Formats: sequence, C-alpha cells, structure tokens
Amino acid sequence: MEGKVKLEKAILQIYLISTFCLFAFFAYEGDGSALYGRTVPYINMEPIIPHFVILVGCFAIFLLCKFSYKEKIKVDMICGCLLIKGCLDLIPFAQGVTPKFNYFFQYYVITWLALLSYLILINVRLSKREIEFVQKELAVFGIVLSVQVVYTALNCGVSYSNDWYKTYMVIPYAGSNVIAALLVPIVFITFFGFKKCLLRNLVVAFIGIAIVLTRSRGALLLSAALIFFFAYRKGDKRAKQNLRRVALCIILILMVPVALSSQPAKDLLFNAQSTMYDTALERMLNGRLNLWRDTFKANLSFETFFFGTGMYPPTSESSNAGLHNILLDLFLRCGFMGTLNYSAMFLLLIRRGKRVFQRKNCAFFIGVCIIYINSLFEVCFFSYKPEAFLWIFIGVMMSEYYSDRKDILMNSQG
Repeated sequence: MEGKVKLEKAILQIYLISTFCLFAFFAYEGDGSALYGRTVPYINMEPIIPHFVILVGCFAIFLLCKFSYKEKIKVDMICGCLLIKGCLDLIPFAQGVTPKFNYFFQYYVITWLALLSYLILINVRLSKREIEFVQKELAVFGIVLSVQVVYTALNCGVSYSNDWYKTYMVIPYAGSNVIAALLVPIVFITFFGFKKCLLRNLVVAFIGIAIVLTRSRGALLLSAALIFFFAYRKGDKRAKQNLRRVALCIILILMVPVALSSQPAKDLLFNAQSTMYDTALERMLNGRLNLWRDTFKANLSFETFFFGTGMYPPTSESSNAGLHNILLDLFLRCGFMGTLNYSAMFLLLIRRGKRVFQRKNCAFFIGVCIIYINSLFEVCFFSYKPEAFLWIFIGVMMSEYYSDRKDILMNSQG
C-alpha cells in the first residue's frame, strides 16, 4: 500500500514538473500569441499537444495503479459538471460542423484537461508538507516567468511608456496580460502559503516587480485592490483593526484626486494616451466593447443561445483568444445550458474552498478566487495554459478539502 501511495504521488509530480517545464521553456514560432516575437530564448516546439499526451499517460498509469490495488476512484459533482460540459461541447460537432484541428486542441480538449488533472489531484491525498512542496514548485515557476519578463523588458527595444510595449512583452508562456493573470495568484499563494521570512518576501517582491513590468492594467489594479482588501481585513484586536480600516479608507479617498490629476495614473486607469481607439470608452476597455459586439452579432443564433459554439470556432477570428470576460465567454462557448452547468460548479467550488480555507488556511483557495475575479476582464478560461494552472489550483484545494473531511470523519469515529 505504501508503494501505491508513492507511485500516485510520483505520477502527480511528473505531471506538475512537465507542466512547469513545457510552459516555461517551449513555444511555437507560428503561434498567434507570438505577436512581434519572443525576446527570451526558447525551444521551438508546440507544448500543448505533448502536455496533453503526458497528462493522458499519467492518468492511464494512475488508473492501472488504482485497479491493480482494487481501489475506488473518487468522483464528485465537479467531475459530473465537467462531463456535462464535454457532452454539450459536442453538439455543434454532431450537427455536421467540422472543427479546425488547432481549435480542437486550443479549446475542446481543455474540458478533458480539467477533468483528468482534477481526478488525479483529488485522488492523491496530499499531506501539509507535500502541499507546501507544490507551493514551492509554483513559486519557482513564478520566479522563472519573472526572470523572463525582466529580460524581455530590458531587451525588447521598446520603452515601458510606449503604447506598443505590451505587444513586445511576450515570453514562451504567453503575452503580457496572460502572464500577469498567472503571476498575480502565484504571488498571493506564495505570500499566504509560507511563513514570514526574508526569502518569502524577496520572492514576493521580485514577482511583484514582474507584474508591474507586464504593464497589464487589469493585473495592476487587481493587485492594488487585493492588497487594500487584505490589509483592511488584517488584525486580531478589534480596536486596532477598526483604526487600520479608517486609515486605509482615508488614504484611498485622498488618492482619488491625486490619481485623476496624474497623467501616468490616467494612462493606467483609462488608457488615456492610446491612439488605437477613437472614444474614451473604447480606450478604457482596450477595444473589447467592439470585440464583444462583433462576436455576438456574428455568432448568436437559436442553436448557440442554448448550447453555445462548443468546439466549433466562432465566426469572429479575434474571439478565438477569448472575450476577456468569463460571463460572456461562458455564454458564447457554452450557451445558456452550459452557463447554468458551469455556474453550479463555480458555486460548489467556492463553497467547499471557503470551508477548507476557514479550517486549514488553504492558500490555493485565494489563488482560485483571484483567477475567478481576474476572469471578468482577462483570459483565464477556455485557453489551454491558463486553464491547466486553474485546475492545478482547484485540484490541490479540493484535495485538501477531502483530506480535511476524512480527518473529521476519523476523529468523530475515534
């Protein structure tokens, strides 16, 4: 039995290390996310297909391990929701639509990526020490991405204040906004997942610098809001806590007129200097209003209203990268029925994650919440690499949830 447990955890480590290495150092030159090219050296190979093959291989070995020891595989409602989504996504295909091969791997297999990685993680009972090891691996991955961001910022040949800077902020993992969308949860998982020490603070500071260098407005604003939120909530003694809250509110109120009168702040908040769009609203939304309107105008029909576009690529080519809003993306890709299914899954995850966070201070719950919030204005879902990390966070969180439930049951019986 001890050998089985070690094998299962070894399988998990193979998957995690493969994910970190493939996404950090491998990229394809013909990838649309390359934009104006990557400054950082990388290995020219598409990482998505080998990553999925490794995941399927790990899952197959995992199943053989379970069957050989005649153990049941834990399956929960989250798995059921993912299976329903996988079936709903096939509806456009069943109607005779032939999907593009690259779209198949960029979108449809994401559901099976989520399901297989989630099943592995919830069936491996991770100890506190092993969860901390996963956090360390994640922090190292964050440092690697941060080094690549700093290298790109110093060598891309475009100044930080230039409108085109973000176009050149591309590393093997992804471009500016997608990089920041992952670094923000990593930095907060690192901060709350480890005990206070100089090394932790240095890592957090370095990743924080990288987030700033991505020049992602959403990530910077979200980070500022999260820092304010956690500072507002911190404190054991009520008197000191209330005093801190009043002071933070006063600081926030005083910062508003300063920010509105500062040109750099206007550029950050409202994209004021951008010459790419005609109106202030378009500049503030970075052109997403037109993207939303054009995509739904081209794709909305009776069939897509109920079941979405599924694995069929939307008519608007620009929407293949996502609508940068999880609610709109859910409705476009999954339709009304799929949105209900996914919403039920989200609520269940938040409910269970909140429970394990309250009992065991699970840092991955913070990471999952940050991704959910960030998904309202960035690409965090329906894109292979961000989804892979989302389900690693969810899987570790739910593994800790089930371990806690088992501990409670054993204590009650004892």
